[in-house]
Amino acid sequence: MTEFEQEYIEFENVKIVAQTDKAALLEQLDGEFKEWIPWSMISDDSDIGKTGEVGTVYLTKWICDKKEIEY
Repeated sequence: MTEFEQEYIEFENVKIVAQTDKAALLEQLDGEFKEWIPWSMISDDSDIGKTGEVGTVYLTKWICDKKEIEY
């Protein structure tokens, strides 16, 4: 990996509860986490993008570690 490449972690069954221009409030529906995540830490490969949508999301390993999200 180059210094600019990110390692992403896949999470399924995630809902966008709320969003702003800079971040999304994501909730994994099994109760594992509910956190505000900056859009820059969410991969474009994620299949959700609007409030109310549920699907698979890919978060950077860095933000998972920082927010103490288990993977």
